[in-house]
This record gives sequence, C-alpha cells and structure tokens, in this order.
Amino acid sequence: VNQDPLGAQARPLVDTCPEEDIPTLVERGQRLRDDPGAWEVPDCHQVWAKPLQSGAMAVVLVNYGPGAKTLHVDFATDLAVPGGVAHAKDVWAQRSLPAGRFVEETIGGDGDSAML
Repeated sequence: VNQDPLGAQARPLVDTCPEEDIPTLVERGQRLRDDPGAWEVPDCHQVWAKPLQSGAMAVVLVNYGPGAKTLHVDFATDLAVPGGVAHAKDVWAQRSLPAGRFVEETIGGDGDSAML
C-alpha cells in the first residue's frame, strides 16, 4: 500500500485528536523529562484513506486511546463509494470482511491500528 504506483497521499477522514500548539507540546515534553510517567496520550482516534492505482482505497483506523474502541467507516459518506456498497479486507489479518455499506472494526488502544 505504501509503495502503490499512484503515489497518492493519505488524508484524514476522521480526526478526533486535539491540535496542539508548540508551547503546549514543549510543556508536555518538559513534564515528560521531569516525570517519565507523566506522558499522556489523548483519548482520540483517526481514520485515514488514500486511493490506489487499482481504483481501490486503502483505509487505516488508528486508536490512540487507552482502551479498545469500535471505529466506523461508511463507504458512501466517508469514501464516496458509488452506490455505497463495497468489499473490504483486513490487510494485516488477511481476512475478508462482509460486503456492505460500512465497516466497523474494534481497534485496541495505545496506537493500535487496522488497515483495510
């Protein structure tokens, strides 16, 4: 997926993670240096997508929160799939998902992800 000949950049479809300015990041870095246990990752998630040369889409679901979370991708709304019905495959688990109008995957926490 990363070396697809189309060379398209992925774009975020969903991003619930906070945007932080430089002073906030510096402050967080100073807290971490002073107390390594102080590092906190926001309870947020992202869904990224990019077109592939074959006409398919690559979709990555990422959960940064502390626990598992079920993430939802609607093919018509989020990916503009004509007719709204698509076939999906979990690339890392090498398993086909049922064809339908959306996919829901439970993603573990702490930066766990799934690629469809």
